[in-house]
Amino acid sequence: MRRIAISLSLSVGLALVGCAAPISLPSVPETTSPQIQPAFEPGDLVLRLQIGDSRTLQAGGDPVVVYNASDVDYLVITPYIKVGDAFEPMSTTGKPTVEGAADRLKVTTTDRFQTYFVFKNLPPDQTYRFQAQAYDTQHNLISKDAESVTEVMFTRFEYMNTPTLPLKLNDKPFMGTARATVVLSGDKGATHRIVARLYKKGSPDVPVGSEAVIEADALGSGRSLLLGGLAPRTSYVLKAEARDASNEVLSSGSVEWTVEATQELAEQILTLAFGAHVVSYAGSTMGDQDGTLTTARFGQPFAMVTGLNGDLFFTDSTYSRIRRIDAAGNVTVFAGSGGLNSAPGTGKAASIPTPMGMVVDSAGNFFVASNLGHAIFKITSAGEVSIVAGSGTKGSTDGKGAAASFDQPTGLCIDAEDHLYVADTGNHVIRKIAPDGTVSTWAGSAKGFHDANGTSAQFESPMGLAIDSAQNVYVTDLVNRRIRKITPGGDVTTVAGTGTPGSLDGSTDSATFMLPQAVTVAPDGSLYVSDMSSIRRIKEETVTTVAGGTLLGSANGPGAEATFNMPMGTFFLLDGSLLVADRGNFQIRRIINPLSATN
Repeated sequence: MRRIAISLSLSVGLALVGCAAPISLPSVPETTSPQIQPAFEPGDLVLRLQIGDSRTLQAGGDPVVVYNASDVDYLVITPYIKVGDAFEPMSTTGKPTVEGAADRLKVTTTDRFQTYFVFKNLPPDQTYRFQAQAYDTQHNLISKDAESVTEVMFTRFEYMNTPTLPLKLNDKPFMGTARATVVLSGDKGATHRIVARLYKKGSPDVPVGSEAVIEADALGSGRSLLLGGLAPRTSYVLKAEARDASNEVLSSGSVEWTVEATQELAEQILTLAFGAHVVSYAGSTMGDQDGTLTTARFGQPFAMVTGLNGDLFFTDSTYSRIRRIDAAGNVTVFAGSGGLNSAPGTGKAASIPTPMGMVVDSAGNFFVASNLGHAIFKITSAGEVSIVAGSGTKGSTDGKGAAASFDQPTGLCIDAEDHLYVADTGNHVIRKIAPDGTVSTWAGSAKGFHDANGTSAQFESPMGLAIDSAQNVYVTDLVNRRIRKITPGGDVTTVAGTGTPGSLDGSTDSATFMLPQAVTVAPDGSLYVSDMSSIRRIKEETVTTVAGGTLLGSANGPGAEATFNMPMGTFFLLDGSLLVADRGNFQIRRIINPLSATN
């Protein structure tokens, strides 16, 4: 059994002159704690009191069934002086007395504090004893060794190392215990550890004891926590969080129960179910500034890809730059001067007006859709920038290289043979660029809505593109508020959306979208759509909101509580989390457990 120990350490200062003055004790009002760390003088006898707290939330071992330091309402310090062969209590007048009540010093205490009691002008060459007793709020004596005293001989010639008086607290007549088993629902995923804390109900900010940490390797199918030192007829809340290696919260949960006035062991089960959780990844306020993930500032991110070296690259449409995030989390400019006139060059010397969609080919070259530059740019891994296709002026001409023209190209995707597909937003069509730079109109014609093959189909302001392993291309048809699909043979069909503006989840033929702007194919083949203020999932002919809702905002937290502001491109990291280019918040956000959305 573990116990609380209140140690009373006595130290004596050297008296330089004899003290003929009467014995006097310091005045300590009942409502005032003694002075902390006073200035000691020669001739002072100093009592140092330190209270510790050994109650803990344990992952095993014996329960704590003793009073806690926080249960101590006040302490009574009684000094004694040796008279002949006996010790008698001292009074504040300096005369020996056997009346104990008047000699007590009442001190209000708090958890884990250290304070001093100073006795002035004690006569030298005397032997003293000191007794400490602890009381609770009902004035019950709760000291286990209430009669223990520490003896010290006070002289004027030497310092003395005095013994410590251990003041233990009584076992409580009944202190409840509980066993809580923490389990995970399904695969533990990226869980690195479980952190649990116990609280009294109604005091959510004041934990009882310290946190318990369970490493994921030791979790197995579940782990029991033995909770000791619980007061009867008291309600408790156990909270637990599953955290990843970066200490981000993957899942959280709590269980509540009341300890009854019996000594029966209460057992609880706390199940952590993994849901989507949104956190910040990079950026803060709007600005054009390199730095770390938290200090860098940029404008409106649009699309993200990884290079062959594993670094993350994203387009910053506001400042007309391509930025890089390396493995150490440093954000720098990879290419783009910030200018609004198209100009080839190397790295920051080149100009790529309003870059939006971006992809990487099999050789590690980057391709970028310049929205206001009306062209498609190529950037080598060394940062050399050139124009692949587009004249630089608005148009809809097919052709090779500069002979072709675009009108505000936005989204890009690339197939297994390095053919580029372009959402030519202003022309309401999907264009195709061969590896030699030849541009053709692949699907769509005049503005409208129509499912058909190739150029017989119609779109209105297509924005985002994505391609799956079967080489089907998916399109966010912005104004039509639908998600469309184009097979390798050019057949265009509607995947989800009624065309009515809204945020209704449900079957693909009844769900609604507000402003679908980007789409990504997940590792499991489902589609993730960036809507106006949310991230939606399409799987097995069902649409589900993964994170966000109908309100614009920047709040992190569980999926339904998080908010976005015009999210654009999304990108899956190797750990399964989803990055979101939150354009209106000038940030990149991260969704942990995005695949946990249930249909």
